[in-house]
Amino acid sequence: MIKLNELLVVFLAAYLLQLLFSIIIEKLNRRHLERRGGHVSRRFEGFIDAESLEKINAYTQDKSRLAVINGVTSELILLGLLLGGFLSSVDAHLAACRLHDVWAGLL
Repeated sequence: MIKLNELLVVFLAAYLLQLLFSIIIEKLNRRHLERRGGHVSRRFEGFIDAESLEKINAYTQDKSRLAVINGVTSELILLGLLLGGFLSSVDAHLAACRLHDVWAGLL
C-alpha cells in the first residue's frame, strides 16, 4: 500500500472530482432527456415516429446508466491497482528477473 502524502491526497481529490463530474454530467443529460425527449424535433419529423422515439430514449437512458456503472467500476479497479501495491510487486518481480531496463519497462 502506498503511504498517504500531500501529493497523493491532491491526486485522489482531482481524480474523484473528475469522476464525480462525469457522473453529474450523465445525470444532467438523462434529466434533460426525460424533460425534453418526448417530442420529435422539426428536423426529424417524418423520419422518426413516436414509438421509435420512445425506444431511442429508453436505449439512451439505459446506455447512460450502464456507462456510469462501467466508469465507476473501472475507475475503482484502476485506483485499487495503482494504490494497492500491484505495480510495486510487478516491478519487484521484474527486478528479480534481471532483465534489461528497456525490456523491463516494456513489460
